[in-house]
Amino acid sequence: MRVICLTLFLGALVAPGVLAQDVSDGELASEMRFQGGQSVFHYDWQRLTGDLTCDGAADKVAGYVDLDNPEGLSFFFTVVTRQDGKLVSDATVTFFDERHDRGLCGEGKPPPVLSLERLTPEEARELTGKEDACPVVVRIDDGLCAAHRYFWSAEPDRDDRLMPVKN
Repeated sequence: MRVICLTLFLGALVAPGVLAQDVSDGELASEMRFQGGQSVFHYDWQRLTGDLTCDGAADKVAGYVDLDNPEGLSFFFTVVTRQDGKLVSDATVTFFDERHDRGLCGEGKPPPVLSLERLTPEEARELTGKEDACPVVVRIDDGLCAAHRYFWSAEPDRDDRLMPVKN
């Protein structure tokens, strides 16, 4: 009887829409490889855990300075979360080049600091234009330019789930 109850309980934890589920380190590593390609583990990754979706579950963020991008020196990061019980991830590349609209300054040494920042609900609404935007953002700060901030968008029709906001 205990085995049946435990099985039913565990099944409820992963059923869509029932309870949020934390993203594991293994799932993060898998998505890092999926998003970044075969050579991603040759780099020194910064890794963070926090709730970027405001669903009560731990999401994962990881980023590194990419020295091998054929388009130039860049900072690559990925966010991994769950939506409706399914693992979802997105990644973005920001170049170290002031000529790019969303470029970072510097040369990647030391690497920009990857962190999570909690804004007020009013700030999140003002920056995203959304009433119910989660006020936790991924922040990339190279110490030379204005910090870059990225909100996670749960909109299923968006190709890019990371919404950039630069001060």
